[in-house]
Amino acid sequence: MLKGLIKYKFITILCLWSSLLSQDGKLRISILDFQGDGIDEQMLKICYNRLESKLIESNRFTVIAKAEREDLLKEWEWQSASGVCDEECAVEVGDMLGAQYLMVGGIIGSNDYYQINIKIVNISKGDILDSDERVVVGGLQELLDGMTQSSREITRKITLSSAPQQIAQQTGLPAAVQKSFGSID
Repeated sequence: MLKGLIKYKFITILCLWSSLLSQDGKLRISILDFQGDGIDEQMLKICYNRLESKLIESNRFTVIAKAEREDLLKEWEWQSASGVCDEECAVEVGDMLGAQYLMVGGIIGSNDYYQINIKIVNISKGDILDSDERVVVGGLQELLDGMTQSSREITRKITLSSAPQQIAQQTGLPAAVQKSFGSID
């Protein structure tokens, strides 16, 4: 019972804290560690850092720090020996973090050929909003340039999905009747 009460208080504090942080008008996102195949851990970390810094530079997102995410997962005794997290797991993690979107992905490499795959998970809907896949040929600099391009595409896709949509005005109706529709997260 005491353990349940502590979890309830923790969730309440986390929700209040998340709502205060999101009042700056920016969307809250988190990036899970990339999975890799044929690429070493150091390059995965470099690519993760590039994506994170470019999303922050876009000034459209509040990126939840990796340390904050790790602390929360440890607090909840999250056990993930394999490190693999599917979409269902991502929604659960994002919800606990108070994130609106979560990035999951990986990089497959062979010689100087890399395939970057990043999925954008919409936490409120519990599904994949979109993805970005690109092939990069070259060394580390080209791979980092590919991560920069992925961050731009992710920013574009999330911005388009969360922007209000304008409905064309019908002829003969006054301008005051024109409506704007959007989404509430």
